[in-house]
Amino acid sequence: MHQEDGCQVLGLPAGATYPRSTGPRVASVARIASLLVARAEAPMAELRRLLEQTIVNVALINTDAHAKNISIVHAGPRTVTLSPLYDVAATAWYLPTQTQVALPVGGTWRIHEVERRHLLAEARSWSMPETVARSIIDKTLDAVLAGMATADARYPDVPAGMRAAVDAQARRDHRQRLVIAASARTATWVLSVQRILVEPAPPTVQDR
Repeated sequence: MHQEDGCQVLGLPAGATYPRSTGPRVASVARIASLLVARAEAPMAELRRLLEQTIVNVALINTDAHAKNISIVHAGPRTVTLSPLYDVAATAWYLPTQTQVALPVGGTWRIHEVERRHLLAEARSWSMPETVARSIIDKTLDAVLAGMATADARYPDVPAGMRAAVDAQARRDHRQRLVIAASARTATWVLSVQRILVEPAPPTVQDR
């Protein structure tokens, strides 16, 4: 099964991975969304997944979700699907000065400035109904919060003060603003959350 990253599938050179402007000839989440609409067998299902991935990247302060970290899988001769989420890290935590996102979300370039309205604007630019986008945002944030709790249980050494601050920020912003400060998390913790969101939980000793 063939897979192409965002630059390849949009016919862009590798140097276009990090665009510094917007437009019809540069990499963007919207252009990938347009390709999914044109070529996916179930376009709305693929757009849902793309919005979920965008939310997770913002929630986990991953500013490195660039064009080569979004990929398309050629599922058939004329059909494509979105690849699973990959290469997620809390970049803005271990590189505090890297607050500019690799690809803008709803026209916004700063990770801590991305709000629900920007996510909704991004989804609407793909022609996704606002009611559908709102539902996806809520459900995805619910999943992120659940994943955070599970990751905490697996990695209890995360400092309690940092965990409390993150939890308070996440819950406060859950329904209002998407500025979930996952900056208190280690890269391992973030990877754990990512895996919880896309993979079934591993069997316990009793299950084996």
